[in-house]
Amino acid sequence: GKWTVIAEVAAPEATPLVFAVGKTETPVQVPATGPGLTWQSIPLGTIELPAGEASFELRGEASGWKGLSVRHVMLKPVL
Repeated sequence: GKWTVIAEVAAPEATPLVFAVGKTETPVQVPATGPGLTWQSIPLGTIELPAGEASFELRGEASGWKGLSVRHVMLKPVL
């Protein structure tokens, strides 16, 4: 099914992120959320997962990576 992926992050500076599902990689620009651990929910995109087990990956983009903290990732079904 289709899922919307949302991550709760703290990013003192805007930073690029790669959201990967299988062989599909989607670049995401995470905005600055504020100083320290100022948490904000950021939509990462919509994915389609097959039935059964699946995995995804979040990683910093090699160019321009500033760092961030991730508190949790949520998947919400697209209705």
